[in-house]
Amino acid sequence: MDFNLTPAQSMIQRIVRDFAQKEVEPLAGIIDEEERFPWETVKKMAAMNLLALTVPKEYGGASADSL
Repeated sequence: MDFNLTPAQSMIQRIVRDFAQKEVEPLAGIIDEEERFPWETVKKMAAMNLLALTVPKEYGGASADSL
């Protein structure tokens, strides 16, 4: 059994990790202190199609697997 990520999975992993480091990590403490939901971050995730990774392409998603 091969437990390595596929090239597509590795690409998604890199994109999400980069996004988290640049957009989520710097604001995490502030958002916690202010006890608010980061709508601005969610909007950026939606623009990158990160909220619909497993949704089929015919419905506007990326058709990625659940891994």
